[in-house]
Amino acid sequence: MCCAAGLCSAGSAVTCDDCLQLSPQCAWCTQENFTDWFSVTQRCDTLDVLLEKGCARDLLQFPVSKHQILQDQPLGKKMGSTNSTQIFPQKMSLKLRPVTLLFICFFCFVFCVS
Repeated sequence: MCCAAGLCSAGSAVTCDDCLQLSPQCAWCTQENFTDWFSVTQRCDTLDVLLEKGCARDLLQFPVSKHQILQDQPLGKKMGSTNSTQIFPQKMSLKLRPVTLLFICFFCFVFCVS
């Protein structure tokens, strides 16, 4: 956590977007009058540090990545004219924080017709 804290507060981020791309641990305070114009880079730090400095929790930008499987039918064989499921999950919802990696495993069914 120490390394992320140093990265977030290094003073290189002058916008929320810049801040959130520095590290998954960085947060941005949108509270008016939190800093003066010359120290805008102090709006970027870890969540805990910004709360300690007095930024209101509801004025913090700290997106969290989320994923949800919306459709996950089991694999099946094609029977006549009916469609079969050949990959799962079939449908997902993703909400990703900037510069976040998410590994998704898909399983597929391969069949040969002779």
